[in-house]
Amino acid sequence: MESPNLNFSFDDLHHLLQRVPRSSPQFIGIIEETSPDFILAFLVALMQGHDIFLLSKRHPHEQLETIISDAKLAYLVGPRTIENINFSVDFIPFEDLSEFKFGSTHLRPQNHIIFQTSGSTQKSKYVVHTLDTLMANAKGVVENSQLCEDSRTLAILPFNHVGGMGLLIRGLLTQSTLVFQDKDISMLDTLIQSQITHVSFVPTQLRALLKSDFSIDDILNLTSVLVGGDRTDYSVVAEAKKRGLPIQLTYGLTEMASQVTTTRLDADDFEMNTSGQLLANTDMTIDHHGEILVRGESLCLGYLNPTQRNNLIDPRDDDGWFHSGDLGYINHKSQLIVTGRIHNIIISGGENIQAEEIETSLMQIEGVDECYVIGTPNNEFGERPIAFIRKSNDIIIAESFVRHSLKLKHPFFMIPDAFFLFPPELENTGIKTSRNNLKEFYLNHSSSLLKAFS
Repeated sequence: MESPNLNFSFDDLHHLLQRVPRSSPQFIGIIEETSPDFILAFLVALMQGHDIFLLSKRHPHEQLETIISDAKLAYLVGPRTIENINFSVDFIPFEDLSEFKFGSTHLRPQNHIIFQTSGSTQKSKYVVHTLDTLMANAKGVVENSQLCEDSRTLAILPFNHVGGMGLLIRGLLTQSTLVFQDKDISMLDTLIQSQITHVSFVPTQLRALLKSDFSIDDILNLTSVLVGGDRTDYSVVAEAKKRGLPIQLTYGLTEMASQVTTTRLDADDFEMNTSGQLLANTDMTIDHHGEILVRGESLCLGYLNPTQRNNLIDPRDDDGWFHSGDLGYINHKSQLIVTGRIHNIIISGGENIQAEEIETSLMQIEGVDECYVIGTPNNEFGERPIAFIRKSNDIIIAESFVRHSLKLKHPFFMIPDAFFLFPPELENTGIKTSRNNLKEFYLNHSSSLLKAFS
């Protein structure tokens, strides 16, 4: 690992982990920070035999407390900068974890590693993986990306996402170098100065890089620029390829520990209009509804059941397939083309936003009778949420109050960009309000929509 303040070799890591104290395993939460401190805390917790729930420091306190309650966490571990927050369980700073005697030094491949993701319902799901499932995915990715011991990967994706965790697992598998960006140095300068060979982007990050002034000679070290987490504008991909970036497009799922299909490094223009071919250790089919079904060694064990933590919710059907909720087809070259999503997930800058989660919070605001949240096209983030509101008569609600209320419960990226009154033209058009109709109306009449709040 390399960072502005710390260089750490695999020998250093081995010696550190040999000194981890013994005790009884627990179920703990680790609050993510893209830093070597997080990685060391994560590995120490695994060596101590703990089951680990990966959390985001961007989550509001109320949301973290819900997870603590649902998962029945015994402790929280995180950066010292949040030490003064009053959690309902004990908080341990990263630096103190190796000295805190609540684990064993027996590394179990079946230790649970849990990721939070939005499912098809209004509540988030807690996806349970293990080192075995994460390693199975990593092996398939390594084969397709020329990752080796000499590789240098830039760590810019959050580790509480499978995309970010995949960077760490692949680094451990290949004993390659993970490099952390200095916040005072630009992305482009980091790629050049740190001689980065591999980097994973969401489309928003790729667009930002393309705004930089660079030539092919500046990026000769780059072997793979992986782009996933959202639908990618192929005009952006074409520009990136033209400027010499070795782009690989991928389709993945939290439940499958990250990548399912990925384009090859030498992909032609035809392949770059797809999500690539199936990776090793994975199987895929398309059902008669056009839904993408997957299975394989990297499939999660299940979803955490808050009411019966020892009994996971099995996500597979009777034939062992996981139903992705995505629509697509496989072409004559065995390449996947994703055509849409079944459920109401808004993907914004690589983050999954479940519309119903925002609607539930809006409905708790006095004066809001009904609301619908939809995703609308956005050049920078792919999609952004907006909300349509039905209010009680003569109720005046300040938009600043609404935004403040939502920020107490949701990360900033889930807050709608705009709040509009429900269009009278769509009243009484059926038993259920069509989100597609709302989206079409917004695209055709956005300039004439009335604001819902003052």
